[in-house]
Amino acid sequence: MRTPNRTIFYYRAGGKDYRTVQPFAKDLKVIDRSRIRWYCGVDDDKAGSADPPTRCSSGVLGLKIVFPDCVAKNSSGGQQVDSADHSSHMTRSVAQGDGTRKCPSTRPIPVPTLTINSNFPIPTTTGQVRVSCDAGLCDASTMHADFWNTWDQDKPFDPVTGRGGLSAMVKHCINEVPPSDPRPRECKAPRE
Repeated sequence: MRTPNRTIFYYRAGGKDYRTVQPFAKDLKVIDRSRIRWYCGVDDDKAGSADPPTRCSSGVLGLKIVFPDCVAKNSSGGQQVDSADHSSHMTRSVAQGDGTRKCPSTRPIPVPTLTINSNFPIPTTTGQVRVSCDAGLCDASTMHADFWNTWDQDKPFDPVTGRGGLSAMVKHCINEVPPSDPRPRECKAPRE
């Protein structure tokens, strides 16, 4: 795989009640293999496919990864930060009949929906897109992403720079912004 020429990380409510989303707990870890989507071009909203396209005439291969957004409780009622397989302590929120999403009772703590969008330059000449790995050529099912929360949890939010700790960012950019309202400038992905 080539080095991406663009990667953007989104932290959003993801259809869950925005007021209830909690920051990821310190040191929360997860490996996601299940929600990988491939597409041609730079449109982050494309549905994509579980398999990479065999050719992209645009010269850009897009990759979208959406992490689980619901966490199990630990013995003290907080977030379980890991599991033996680094994934079973988390799951995806479930679509409700009204178009919203909700965490299941087995993993009831709503956290931000973390989405990664990456674009890779590829040749526009004829040929096929192939995914490679250390052992040679692999199929697309080997693609995964890891997340380990090492944010500075409690650093205050600075509205001038748009930076702060995770707790302040979740409060300012998710909990205080109804989905129907435009996001404040400091909460948006930078434009190219």
